[in-house]
Amino acid sequence: MPDVVKIAHADITKVLIEAAKHDSDLEGLFNLLQCTTLTRSCIDKLCKCYFSYKEQIKEFLESIGSALPHIIDVDWQLNYCVKSSTNYTASLPMYNMSLSTIKNGKVECVKFVCTIQEVQELVCKLKDTARHLEKLTTQ
Repeated sequence: MPDVVKIAHADITKVLIEAAKHDSDLEGLFNLLQCTTLTRSCIDKLCKCYFSYKEQIKEFLESIGSALPHIIDVDWQLNYCVKSSTNYTASLPMYNMSLSTIKNGKVECVKFVCTIQEVQELVCKLKDTARHLEKLTTQ
């Protein structure tokens, strides 16, 4: 029985969050909930709860955001690894990459190291993504 209560709570929360995302009014939410098996008093309580907390839900959704971070800058440096702790001689060029991203007005830096092949793969994937975005915007 506790699992049913958890599922019901999660489903009600989803409905209220989706209603806030789409800025639904009370009438729209009421009409949507009438299509369910909920009683009239239960629908009235949910609508009252939604109306009471709608702005707080919207503020919370804005603070966490639903979009991925945007890359705003890329910085890279080519280093040459002559020797490593696991191999006596490595002789590998390595790229130190730094991506500056922004999400909800907050700038963060993502740093990683990759090989020439990994950089080439990254560049190819970025070019593919740019081509797909161009096709979407021209349609």
